[in-house]
Amino acid sequence: MLRRVRGYLRKVFGLDRLAETQLHERREKPRLALPHIWLTALLMYVVNYGSLHALDQDLKRRHGAGRRTRPAGAPSERTIRRIFGWIALDELRGMVKAMVHVLRRNKVPLTLARSHNLVAAAFDAKEIFASAVCGCSECLERTVRVKDRKTGEMREHTEYYHRVAVCFIVDCFIPILLDVELFRPGEGELSAARRLLKRVLKDHARLFDVATCDALYADKEFLQIIRGAGKRFVVVLKDDRREVYDEADRLRRHIEARTWSQSGRRCRVWDIEHLWSWWRGPKVALRVVWSEEESLRPVKGRHRGDAEWVASRWVWLTDLPASVCSAKDIWRFGHRRWHIENRCFHEGVMQWGFDHCFHHNPNAIAAFLLTMGMGMMLVHTFLKRNVQRALQCLYSVLTLRQQFLRELGPGLSWSGWARGNFLDTS
Repeated sequence: MLRRVRGYLRKVFGLDRLAETQLHERREKPRLALPHIWLTALLMYVVNYGSLHALDQDLKRRHGAGRRTRPAGAPSERTIRRIFGWIALDELRGMVKAMVHVLRRNKVPLTLARSHNLVAAAFDAKEIFASAVCGCSECLERTVRVKDRKTGEMREHTEYYHRVAVCFIVDCFIPILLDVELFRPGEGELSAARRLLKRVLKDHARLFDVATCDALYADKEFLQIIRGAGKRFVVVLKDDRREVYDEADRLRRHIEARTWSQSGRRCRVWDIEHLWSWWRGPKVALRVVWSEEESLRPVKGRHRGDAEWVASRWVWLTDLPASVCSAKDIWRFGHRRWHIENRCFHEGVMQWGFDHCFHHNPNAIAAFLLTMGMGMMLVHTFLKRNVQRALQCLYSVLTLRQQFLRELGPGLSWSGWARGNFLDTS
């Protein structure tokens, strides 16, 4: 399998040539080429190593001929950290763009169900790690209260942490992490999200049509950037936007609700069009989709299988007209925004080391996250496009990566992965 995936990435994505053309060397007379080092870091993600130290130790154990030494030409964990501390992020983003272009050229569906040929991208933010000891120049700081184990008294200390804004394709057949942006000290989530949005609209102008976001992003400046690029938006609306929320609540009482059941939910939905309040400036016809839902959820403390109907309310603000997108499609976009939580954040944390600090350096943090996104995209693509359908039920992404790890041994050397030649068994 590892031989197959390496050949697949070399043939379909041109991985070796892509790394050589996109990653430009900035060192004089380097002992190891920059693409060679980056491919080693990518190997760490592909074969499910949890850290650079684990990769370094396993290379010594498997390929050091019992001498606890690395194979010839293998970069050390210190070298990888140092390189990722200055590697150009724009070059890594260019590699992501090239890989997405290959997926589109090969007719890979980016989403499972495209509503009226519209593809949605979600914007959200997440804290990736925190430390009470180590900090850097770009760390965010907060004061936390903890209980002293010896005295039992509450004490305060400064905690250093990093947050990152993420753009991710939702309803994804292949999980595609388009870009990331680290928060700077003293700024909020919207400031980082605006920088991320402008860069994504520039690099992936034709990839998606709709931006779907949480209620925090119902900000006029953020939404105007989306509209200025010719895109549409679907954002969660909460009662802190009293003007438009109260108007929608008042108008829905004069509109007949539509009802449907899907995915264990019973929904009553009101489609309220032509709202002109809240948005000052150029006239923009806003639309609110209001959904009162009931869903079956298991009851805690009872027998297995017991469930009860739980009521919830969802309200979305959008500029998509009814002639382009129905209320049910807006409802679908709003709920599928959670794919960034499930497919990106949860799977990233549990399986790909999204919240692991490989090197506490702002540039290295973003570089490792972009490399992780490429590894996630490549492994998922290999599983769904190269493994026969009859075998796909036997493999999950995690079991496939565990098999890669077992095969990275005798006959499949590290140098074979890095150089794309598995005949080398040194």
